[in-house]
Amino acid sequence: MITLYEALVFVHVILAIVWVGGGIMIQLYALRAVGTNDPLRIAGFAKDTEVIGTRAFIPASLLLVISGIWLVAEGSWGFDHFWIVFALAVYTASALTGSRGSSSSFSSPSSSTW
Repeated sequence: MITLYEALVFVHVILAIVWVGGGIMIQLYALRAVGTNDPLRIAGFAKDTEVIGTRAFIPASLLLVISGIWLVAEGSWGFDHFWIVFALAVYTASALTGSRGSSSSFSSPSSSTW
C-alpha cells in the first residue's frame, strides 16, 4: 500500500515537471514566435501563454509549494536544510518576477511593449 508520504512525493514531482518543463517549452515557443517578427503570431502566443499560465502554471506552482511544505511536515526533514530554504527562495523570486511581469498587459499586435 502506498503511504501518504509516497503519494505526496509523486504529486510533488509531477507538479515540478509541469511547472519547470512547461516553462521551458513556453520559452522555446516564444523564441519561435518572436523570431517570425509577425505581430499577429506574437499576439496569439501572448494570449495563449496567459491562458496556460493562469490555468496550469499558477495552480501547479502553488500546489508544488503546498506539497513541498506538507512533505517537510510529514517526513523527517526540517526547514533548516539548505535545499529547502533555497527552493523556497527560488519559488519566491519566481512568484515576484512573475507577478511583476503580469502587471503590464499586452494590448495589441502593434503595442510598443514588444
